[in-house]
Amino acid sequence: MEPEESLMKLWSGGDEAAFGAFEQFYRRRVWSICRHVLLDTAEADDATQQTFVKFWLGRDSYTPGRPLWPWLRSIAVRTCLDHIRAVERLREVPFDLPEDDTRWSRVSGFSHGPEEPARMVELKDAFARCWQLMPGHRRALLQL
Repeated sequence: MEPEESLMKLWSGGDEAAFGAFEQFYRRRVWSICRHVLLDTAEADDATQQTFVKFWLGRDSYTPGRPLWPWLRSIAVRTCLDHIRAVERLREVPFDLPEDDTRWSRVSGFSHGPEEPARMVELKDAFARCWQLMPGHRRALLQL
C-alpha cells in the first residue's frame, strides 16, 4: 500500500505536509529496520530521525515513478551503517599500565623515584590543558 503518486509529486516539490504524511506512513517500518540493525532502541530512534532528514534533503534526486520504499529503506540501512562506523571510530581504548611496569623507566623523563607521582600529575594536568585547547575535530581524530 504505497502512498498516492500525487503525494509523491508534492513531496518531491518540497511540500512539508506531504513529507509529514510520508514520515507518518513509513516511520514504523524505518524504525524497525534501524532497531534490527543497531540492536538498541535509543540508537534506532536517532537513526530513524537521521533517515528522515536525509530523505527530506534528498528529495531533489527522487525520480518520479520510482518506488519510494526501496529507496527509503536503503537510506535507513546506510544511515545505520554510518552510525555503527562512527561509534567504532569514537570507541575509547583504555590505556592503563600496571604499577610494576618497568618499561617506562627506559623512556626519557620517566623514573620510578620519589618525584614520579608529582611529575605524573604535572604531565596529566598539562595534557588536559592542551586537550581542551585543541579543536573538537582534532580531538576526535586523536581518539581514533
